[in-house]
Amino acid sequence: MSKKVKVDNTALALIYVVVGILLCIFKAQILNWILTGVGVLFLLHGILQLVHKLYNEGIIYTTIGLVIILGGWMFLEVLFIVIGVLLVVKGLTELVAGLQSKHTLSIVAACLTIIVGILFILNKWIVVDWFIIVIGVVLIVKGVAELISRK
Repeated sequence: MSKKVKVDNTALALIYVVVGILLCIFKAQILNWILTGVGVLFLLHGILQLVHKLYNEGIIYTTIGLVIILGGWMFLEVLFIVIGVLLVVKGLTELVAGLQSKHTLSIVAACLTIIVGILFILNKWIVVDWFIIVIGVVLIVKGVAELISRK
C-alpha cells in the first residue's frame, strides 16, 4: 500500500472519530447547524444570481435560503410527526398480522415500532438525540477500528 493511501485512510479514520464525538456531544443541535449551513448556501447562491442579473433564479434561491434558515425547525417538527404517525400505522398493521399468525417475534417487533412511533410524535427530540448518538458511536467505532488496523 502506498504511503499516500495510508495517510489518507488515517486522516479519514480520524475524521470519523472526531465527527462521531461531535455527534455524541451536540446531538440534535447538529441538525440546526446543518439547516443553517444549507440555508446560508442557498442564500449566498441566490445573492450571486441576483448580482449576475438572473433575477428569477436569485429570488427563488434567496427565498429558499431564508425559508430554510427561518423555518427549518418547523419543517423538521412536521417531518418527525409524520414519521411517527407512519411508524404507528406500520406497527399496528404488523401487530394485527402478528396476532393472526401468533408469531411472538413479529408481535414484539410491531409493539416496538408502535412505541418508537409514539415517541417520535410525543418526544421527538429525545428520539433524534439517541439516533444521532448511535450514528456517532458507529463512526467512532469505525474510525478506531480503522486506526487499529493501520498498525
